[in-house]
Amino acid sequence: MSDHTGTQTSYWIETAPGVPRPALTEDITVDVAVVGGGVAGLSTAWEVARGGRSVAVLEAGRLAEGVTGYTTAKLSALHSLVYQRLRRTRGADGARLYGRSQLEAIGRAAELVDELGIDCDWETAPAFTYATDHDRVSELRA
Repeated sequence: MSDHTGTQTSYWIETAPGVPRPALTEDITVDVAVVGGGVAGLSTAWEVARGGRSVAVLEAGRLAEGVTGYTTAKLSALHSLVYQRLRRTRGADGARLYGRSQLEAIGRAAELVDELGIDCDWETAPAFTYATDHDRVSELRA
């Protein structure tokens, strides 16, 4: 999305209400403090609270404005060449565990969409990594 000046803007930031949250003005005690109010932080806080622990989300700015605010809102276990790097630095088991964790996280999100009746146009689709340069094909295969 771009504005009238041609500058890229975020659909999520432009369309979501930016309700300011009050600053923490006193000491509090919680079981878990989550730093960051993006999708990862809010999801973590929700799971912690659902598990019966007290939780506080600490966010310096607007909720979901940082990394989350500039995403395409897709969940994917296909992270370009990360598996090759993990296999090289953490071994085949490390790469496999990373891949499994990503697939399980996507599965958990799908469960929550169903369980909570979230109207978000959830869709499952194939993912692809491709090379535009023939010299990189072997790198992708690895």
